[in-house]
Amino acid sequence: MKRKIFSGTDLFLILPLLAAALLAILLPGIKKDGARHAVIVLDGETAADVNLDALTGPERHTFGEVEIEFSPEGARVLASPCPDKICVRTGLLTKNGDTAACVPERIVVKIVTEKNDIDAIAY
Repeated sequence: MKRKIFSGTDLFLILPLLAAALLAILLPGIKKDGARHAVIVLDGETAADVNLDALTGPERHTFGEVEIEFSPEGARVLASPCPDKICVRTGLLTKNGDTAACVPERIVVKIVTEKNDIDAIAY
Protein backbone atom coordinates (compact mmCIF):
# COMPACT_ATOMS: atom_id res chain seq x y z
CA MET A 1 0.00 0.00 0.00
CA LYS A 2 1.38 3.35 -1.04
CA ARG A 3 1.22 6.08 1.58
CA LYS A 4 0.40 9.68 0.61
CA ILE A 5 2.58 12.47 1.92
CA PHE A 6 -0.17 15.09 1.80
CA SER A 7 -3.89 14.61 1.84
CA GLY A 8 -6.46 17.11 0.60
CA THR A 9 -7.19 18.39 4.09
CA ASP A 10 -3.48 18.94 4.77
CA LEU A 11 -3.41 21.49 1.99
CA PHE A 12 -6.06 23.55 3.80
CA LEU A 13 -3.57 23.94 6.65
CA ILE A 14 -0.32 24.21 4.69
CA LEU A 15 -1.36 26.77 2.06
CA PRO A 16 -2.54 29.47 4.52
CA LEU A 17 0.62 28.99 6.58
CA LEU A 18 2.80 29.37 3.48
CA ALA A 19 0.87 32.47 2.42
CA ALA A 20 1.27 34.01 5.89
CA ALA A 21 5.00 33.27 5.86
CA LEU A 22 5.44 34.89 2.45
CA LEU A 23 3.53 37.98 3.57
CA ALA A 24 5.62 38.24 6.73
CA ILE A 25 8.78 38.18 4.63
CA LEU A 26 7.66 40.49 1.83
CA LEU A 27 5.53 43.15 3.56
CA PRO A 28 8.28 44.91 5.57
CA GLY A 29 10.18 45.59 2.36
CA ILE A 30 7.10 46.93 0.59
CA LYS A 31 6.14 49.48 3.24
CA LYS A 32 7.52 52.90 2.36
CA ASP A 33 6.97 56.05 4.38
CA GLY A 34 8.23 58.32 1.64
CA ALA A 35 11.78 59.53 1.18
CA ARG A 36 13.94 59.33 4.29
CA HIS A 37 16.15 62.32 5.01
CA ALA A 38 18.89 62.82 7.56
CA VAL A 39 18.68 66.39 8.82
CA ILE A 40 21.72 67.89 10.52
CA VAL A 41 21.00 70.81 12.84
CA LEU A 42 24.08 72.77 13.90
CA ASP A 43 23.73 75.66 16.36
CA GLY A 44 19.95 75.64 15.87
CA GLU A 45 20.07 75.97 12.08
CA THR A 46 19.79 73.26 9.42
CA ALA A 47 23.31 72.57 8.17
CA ALA A 48 22.45 69.67 5.82
CA ASP A 49 19.53 67.64 4.53
CA VAL A 50 20.64 64.33 2.98
CA ASN A 51 18.19 62.09 1.08
CA LEU A 52 19.17 58.63 2.34
CA ASP A 53 17.09 56.77 -0.25
CA ALA A 54 19.06 58.43 -3.09
CA LEU A 55 22.45 57.24 -1.78
CA THR A 56 24.15 54.25 -3.38
CA GLY A 57 26.80 53.73 -0.71
CA PRO A 58 28.13 55.21 2.52
CA GLU A 59 29.28 58.83 2.57
CA ARG A 60 31.15 60.55 5.37
CA HIS A 61 30.79 64.25 6.15
CA THR A 62 32.34 66.40 8.85
CA PHE A 63 30.42 69.12 10.67
CA GLY A 64 32.77 71.01 12.95
CA GLU A 65 34.64 68.21 14.71
CA VAL A 66 31.81 65.67 14.40
CA GLU A 67 32.06 63.01 11.68
CA ILE A 68 28.75 61.59 10.41
CA GLU A 69 28.19 58.69 8.02
CA PHE A 70 25.17 58.61 5.72
CA SER A 71 24.15 55.41 3.92
CA PRO A 72 21.00 53.91 2.38
CA GLU A 73 20.45 52.10 5.70
CA GLY A 74 20.51 55.29 7.78
CA ALA A 75 22.85 57.76 9.48
CA ARG A 76 25.27 57.46 12.38
CA VAL A 77 27.74 59.61 14.27
CA LEU A 78 31.17 58.06 13.77
CA ALA A 79 33.38 60.37 15.81
CA SER A 80 32.96 63.27 18.19
CA PRO A 81 35.34 65.08 20.56
CA CYS A 82 32.80 65.05 23.41
CA PRO A 83 33.85 63.17 26.56
CA ASP A 84 30.85 60.82 26.97
CA LYS A 85 30.41 59.79 23.28
CA ILE A 86 26.67 59.25 23.80
CA CYS A 87 26.01 60.42 20.25
CA VAL A 88 28.42 57.80 18.88
CA ARG A 89 26.92 55.04 21.04
CA THR A 90 23.42 55.87 19.78
CA GLY A 91 24.25 53.79 16.71
CA LEU A 92 22.48 53.66 13.36
CA LEU A 93 19.47 55.95 12.98
CA THR A 94 16.98 54.32 10.59
CA LYS A 95 13.38 55.22 11.43
CA ASN A 96 11.40 58.44 11.37
CA GLY A 97 12.09 60.31 14.60
CA ASP A 98 15.40 58.60 15.44
CA THR A 99 17.73 61.25 16.86
CA ALA A 100 21.31 61.54 18.05
CA ALA A 101 22.57 64.71 19.71
CA CYS A 102 26.05 65.86 20.64
CA VAL A 103 25.34 68.58 23.18
CA PRO A 104 28.92 69.90 23.64
CA GLU A 105 29.26 70.36 19.86
CA ARG A 106 25.64 71.66 19.52
CA ILE A 107 24.76 69.24 16.72
CA VAL A 108 21.64 67.11 16.23
CA VAL A 109 21.17 64.34 13.65
CA LYS A 110 17.59 63.25 13.04
CA ILE A 111 15.75 61.07 10.54
CA VAL A 112 12.59 62.50 9.01
CA THR A 113 10.20 61.08 6.43
CA GLU A 114 7.36 62.59 4.47
CA LYS A 115 4.88 60.47 6.41
CA ASN A 116 4.62 61.30 10.10
CA ASP A 117 4.53 58.07 12.11
CA ILE A 118 2.87 58.25 15.51
CA ASP A 119 3.94 55.63 18.02
CA ALA A 120 1.37 56.41 20.69
CA ILE A 121 -0.84 59.12 22.04
CA ALA A 122 -1.22 59.58 25.78
CA TYR A 123 -3.73 61.78 27.53
